Amino acid sequence: MKTLIATLGVGKGTWGKVKRVCTEEWDNIILLGNDWAKETYKSTDNFEWIILDSDKDACQLVEDILPSFDRDLGEIYINLLSGSGREHNAVLAALLSLNKPFKMVCISDDGIQYYGE
Repeated sequence: MKTLIATLGVGKGTWGKVKRVCTEEWDNIILLGNDWAKETYKSTDNFEWIILDSDKDACQLVEDILPSFDRDLGEIYINLLSGSGREHNAVLAALLSLNKPFKMVCISDDGIQYYGE
């Protein structure tokens, strides 16, 4: 099983690249963003949302994320192209605190690149 975890920030400029990464073969896609991102992001992909409260700091967000990550996610790939450092820090801290190994997936002009395989 392969799971993609990706953050979505309030700037739409990066969303197209996140959508492109979502088109790869994934068993699960988990998107993290605020309520506005969930309402605004349009995609035909099937994914799960973790809503992040914009008023919380990174440590509080970790506590909000942990229950969703505390299950079998198989091989985890993360994409942090979109979103803020606060959100990125929370995702990484949650995965590390649960001892969940992960790999990175990025997109460039040359296509999708995987790191850590």
